[in-house]
Amino acid sequence: RAVRWARDPDGLVAAVSDHTRWKGEPRGRAEAEPRQETRGGERPRRRCELLVSEIFRSVQGEGRHVGVPSVFLRLARCNLSCRWCDTPYTWDFERFDFEREVRRRPLDEVADELLDAGVAHVVITGGEPLLQQRELEGLLEELDRRRAEAGRARLFVEVETNGTVPPTEALLRRVDHFNVSPKLENSGEPA
Repeated sequence: RAVRWARDPDGLVAAVSDHTRWKGEPRGRAEAEPRQETRGGERPRRRCELLVSEIFRSVQGEGRHVGVPSVFLRLARCNLSCRWCDTPYTWDFERFDFEREVRRRPLDEVADELLDAGVAHVVITGGEPLLQQRELEGLLEELDRRRAEAGRARLFVEVETNGTVPPTEALLRRVDHFNVSPKLENSGEPA
């Protein structure tokens, strides 16, 4: 399938194909539009907030860190619409209310809550978290800064992704582990 870069209705850049839908977005949001290039190769300005579905403390249940106490940051939006998805409230806004399920949260507020969880293992999941990776870069920088100021080791960070959005160089350098969950034909996505 042909993949291209586009902006979702909130202006977040995503890898999309012809079947990508931003299901049930609240009325008045713009259709996806082509990615705007930056002038002179300068880095796009980082937004200061994340679209968050939930933050909670639990035990990692996937990948090689199964059983590790973790704080989960579940982000909203996904560029796929798998029929058997276990978190459709993060992206299927035809069935779920965007205003109820998603909160725009400043990076410093998200950092506060992650640090207050009292564990050294962060799992960033979704939806598809890499749709907000520029914002994630800022969040991880803030977490590292605060931990360093407190004389503490940086947090272990893993990202759960569907593998369709390539991570930025900054995330490749900072994320300790990626759990990639490719979606096969039985997901309802075209092969």
